Amino acid sequence: MRTLSFPLTSSGSPAADRSALAALLVGLAFAVPVVAVAQPGGRSDSRLEDTEIVIEKSRTNELPPASRNFEQLRIPPPPPVKKEVKYDFRDFKIPDRPLPVTPRPAPLRQETTTPVPGLYLEAGFGNYGTPYGRLGAHTKPSTNFRAGIDARHQSSSTGPVDGKNSGGSNTAASAEGEFFSKAAAVGARAGFERSGTFFYGYAPARGERLKSKTDSLEQIHTRINAEVFLRTTDVKRPFQAEVVAGVRTWQNSDAEKETDINGRLNLGFGLDETNRFTIRTDVSNISYESFAKQTRMFGQSTLAFEHDGSRFDATLGAAVGYTNDTLNQAKKFNVYPAVRISTEIIESRLVVFAGAGGGLERTTLYSLTRENPWLAGSRVEAPLSAAGTQPLGLAVADVNRQISLYGGLSGSPARAVRVLGRVSYNRFRNLYFYNPRAVDSVRYALTYAVHPNGSAAGLTGKPGDGDRTPEEDQPVTNLNIHGEVTVDVGQKVQVAIKVDADTWTADSLRQPYHRPAYQASLTSSFAIGEKLRIAPEAYVIGSSYGLGSGLHPDATGARRLRQTDTVIDVNLRADYQITPQFRIFALGQNLTGQNYQRFLNYPVRGLTVIGGLGYQF
Repeated sequence: MRTLSFPLTSSGSPAADRSALAALLVGLAFAVPVVAVAQPGGRSDSRLEDTEIVIEKSRTNELPPASRNFEQLRIPPPPPVKKEVKYDFRDFKIPDRPLPVTPRPAPLRQETTTPVPGLYLEAGFGNYGTPYGRLGAHTKPSTNFRAGIDARHQSSSTGPVDGKNSGGSNTAASAEGEFFSKAAAVGARAGFERSGTFFYGYAPARGERLKSKTDSLEQIHTRINAEVFLRTTDVKRPFQAEVVAGVRTWQNSDAEKETDINGRLNLGFGLDETNRFTIRTDVSNISYESFAKQTRMFGQSTLAFEHDGSRFDATLGAAVGYTNDTLNQAKKFNVYPAVRISTEIIESRLVVFAGAGGGLERTTLYSLTRENPWLAGSRVEAPLSAAGTQPLGLAVADVNRQISLYGGLSGSPARAVRVLGRVSYNRFRNLYFYNPRAVDSVRYALTYAVHPNGSAAGLTGKPGDGDRTPEEDQPVTNLNIHGEVTVDVGQKVQVAIKVDADTWTADSLRQPYHRPAYQASLTSSFAIGEKLRIAPEAYVIGSSYGLGSGLHPDATGARRLRQTDTVIDVNLRADYQITPQFRIFALGQNLTGQNYQRFLNYPVRGLTVIGGLGYQF
């Protein structure tokens, strides 16, 4: 008789023993046939050899008791992430005031939000005797420093009227540098610009002005700006600050000079992850020098509480503004609302917003002469006093946006597509309009809406001609409908469409001079393959009105009301990258070839084509 010994492993638990015994019996069921087949001696009968089975329970494997603490299986939640407190220091000037925009020519270099590191050069030439050049140098990305310089020049020896009498030029240079750390950044910027134009808006056939030598028609605007700034950079801290101090100067060929010393202080105080206080303060002191001297002071501060929730945002605050302008009996101290609410109707898709704002808007000759280079400085035509002297002063005043009520929606209906729609009602005091001067229609002056009881009669004695400084201005209202659609598919496709429709109400003015009823623009950029990029642009600006010369009034003795052209301006730029460093470009401006007049008496150049080369080191 054979003895089979099976040691039984036990954990000391009866349930475990029963499991082990069951496993043993199953094993025996499979083992018995095997044993029967493998009998020694090769016997042919079917008798089994006597075998004694002994189950030994002599060895025990001790296992630790099974844990029944199911809490150990719980996955702990991730640690809470503190939301970064960001401050955008909104100035509550929403929407921006519609301006008499001159169509911007397509940039000769495709602009990017981040300067391209290294050194690049561009040079080209076009019709109208137009040389073009650009130089830029920027440091490579760094953790504690950045700097760069840019310089460009473009000029045309001839123009649309009498050859050299309507040429033009623009030379500009800028530099900036910034040192930054994890806590703060300090830097400086500086710029220079020399813009040359000619008063070619004369009409010899009507006797308004005889053609003169080119030198006597030239006007040079020189602008210089510089500023230093200090700002915090750690957006995780509840306190944020930005301090800016700068100076801007402007002067022209008539020996007029404007110096603007200005500063800005922005503060943000975070209460928690979603609530904060912000303070924005702007100050400016302008000194004007010509045959007279005048000082213009400006200050404005906005205090607001901001809530930035997951689906609802709100801003509640107020702004206080001061100006010492006296033109049109300007109000010195002003208070404005600073309120904005928005809610996300469809998550990540649709936001509805509404608000109320207002504020003083600094008006300077530095910026006005960029909008209209034919502005005749700041001399005021005023009647002689009883003593035979002429009052002197500036016909420039800060625009007072008394109230701005707006509402609209923004969203992203599809990937890479964003839309914005907004309707706003605005009420202004001292809002300026451009008009040719009565005695010299090639130069422009500023016109203001005046109260019917004011003394703003022009040379013809007709109210609304705007040639005199009024005693009290009249409010101007504006209803603006604005729409935007942008498509941005990385570097492949970029399209932006903007449309504005405006209704102006200024009872004392015959028309809202040189402020069109509608404007639209299309800017785009398309990458075709790896080397070719094209950038079409189109602008449409509705016609507006201006007053003709006071030397040729209508039958009633008033200056004739003249309508400007509807602007349709199409530009196209193409760049072809021959090598990673070398490329060629071509630019066509005003492809429709129309000599339209955006400003009365001043036709623009027709079709302009510029071609050139670019190299990047």
